[in-house]
Amino acid sequence: MGRVKFFLPDKGWGRLEITGQAPQELPATEVANGIFVHYRDIAVPDEKTLASLEEGQEVSFSVQRCERGWQAQEV
Repeated sequence: MGRVKFFLPDKGWGRLEITGQAPQELPATEVANGIFVHYRDIAVPDEKTLASLEEGQEVSFSVQRCERGWQAQEV
């Protein structure tokens, strides 16, 4: 459903680009800027593995409205 625009491992966040169909309720500005992703929402095989993403990496995710705006979940 998307690709990693960038991820800052030292800060623990980044932005994802939607490459498939964007949800209708998602504002165009969010689609253009990229969807915010936090390291806590990245699936890892175990709790010892550091959650991280690489620029250009293909990922699937869902998008949810949170307190501060739209955010990727279940990456």
